[in-house]
Amino acid sequence: MLKIEYDEAKTMAHIREDSYEEGEQAGVEKGTEIKLIEMVCRKLSKNKSVEQIADELEENIDNIRSICEVAQKFAPEYDKEKIYESIKK
Repeated sequence: MLKIEYDEAKTMAHIREDSYEEGEQAGVEKGTEIKLIEMVCRKLSKNKSVEQIADELEENIDNIRSICEVAQKFAPEYDKEKIYESIKK
């Protein structure tokens, strides 16, 4: 027979740690995406083409195109948070 001791405090600490790490990773990913949106919007405001933006940022053209399509709806203010939320829908 196997006897296992269950320590609720230790288990809860592990769950909190895992949740914190997941939240932290999600925050980093969101920040990275918002930074890309911000750079794309700056280049759009300078009337650069999708191809130029993708080339200058060294990003996938399809990814840049999708950001540009959404960002155009928010021109000329380019609210990066609203753009991010629209892309994530």
